[in-house]
This record gives sequence, C-alpha cells and structure tokens, in this order.
Amino acid sequence: MEKRLCSSLQTSPESFLAAAATLPLKPSKPTLKNLIHSIPSSSPLSTSLPLALHSTISTSLDCFKHNTTNDNPKTPASPPAKRPRRLLRKNTGSEDPLGGMAKGQCQNLELRRLSVCAHIVMLCGTHPNGVFEHEGLVG
Repeated sequence: MEKRLCSSLQTSPESFLAAAATLPLKPSKPTLKNLIHSIPSSSPLSTSLPLALHSTISTSLDCFKHNTTNDNPKTPASPPAKRPRRLLRKNTGSEDPLGGMAKGQCQNLELRRLSVCAHIVMLCGTHPNGVFEHEGLVG
C-alpha cells in the first residue's frame, strides 16, 4: 500500500489522490501522514497538491450533488404506504434493481473520496514544517 501511494505521489498529485481514494481511510491514515509530512518545502508538491485537492474536492462535490438532486424530486414525498413484509422481498421485475445500487455505489465512492481528501487537507494543514500555505488549502 505504501509503495503504491509513494510512487503515485512521485508521479502526480492527481494520481496520488486517485490511489488514496481507493484505499480504506482508517488503515491508510498512518501511511498518508508519513507521506504528506515527508514532503519538503522545496518540492513542487507544496503548490501542486493543494490545487489537485481543490479540483478533486470540487469534482466530487459536483458529482455527489448531481446524484442526490436526481434522487430527490422537487415535490414533497408522501410517506410510504404500509406493505406486508413478503411483498417487499418479492422482486416484481418492473424496477431495475441495479440502477439504484449503482447510484448508491457512486455516492459511496464520492463520499469515500471526499473523506480521504478531507483527511489529506488536514494533514497538509498540520505539516510540521508548514510546507503548504493555508490559503491554498482552504480556498
């Protein structure tokens, strides 16, 4: 895991963020911290990583907003009618069972990407040598 993230960080900040987003956040936190905190102030990543973070976060937010606004109609929804449990388990065939799941998976992917990016922003902001400008991380 660490080797893949390290090589992607050396390639480009975008490939690093894409690789980091595929990993579960909790186990990869120490690796992300070591990699981010090892970036020297002379590295071009001190300016390119905040820009890539901003772009990735903006794209993920747009995708997430687009997926959630399509799910929620503008008219208020009435409460669901009560149905016997056995009817809920039965697949009528009129609905596409993969359509909802694919949308949910897409939203989960965007949420995971956003949480990884938020953690990386926090690591950049708490860099021991202050390599990253806070204005670049916030704006």
